[in-house]
Amino acid sequence: MTDDLDYQHLADIVRGRRMELGLSITAVAEIAGLSKDTYKKVEAGRPIRDASYIKLDSALRFAPGSCRAVLEGADAVATISAGEAGRVHALTVAPETAARDAIASAAIATTGNLTAAEIRALSERILEELRDRGVLGPRQD
Repeated sequence: MTDDLDYQHLADIVRGRRMELGLSITAVAEIAGLSKDTYKKVEAGRPIRDASYIKLDSALRFAPGSCRAVLEGADAVATISAGEAGRVHALTVAPETAARDAIASAAIATTGNLTAAEIRALSERILEELRDRGVLGPRQD
């Protein structure tokens, strides 16, 4: 799965957003609750834990699920600027991406002992169930 993800594209967008907000690497890491080394991995185009991408969305004022959407091929991210709270620009997150992010957030919030692999497996199981029930369209591979 990671072979299909575009880490370098996300690195470019994250770096640009950090600079647009006038924040240092240390500041973004601190706001996101990540170590500076973890944040540096993102800007270097290397993967981090799924839970960390969710934190990064919030720290950079991206709409929820934006980092994951970019990894999966979106060209841009939705942003929420400080002066436009609640106003979102650019990207509409696909329902499957939104569902995957919601599942990951819920799993992280309610269990402290699931690994990233277990969260991904749980997410895929729930998404498959939603597809079977007709809530989501067929799998997009």
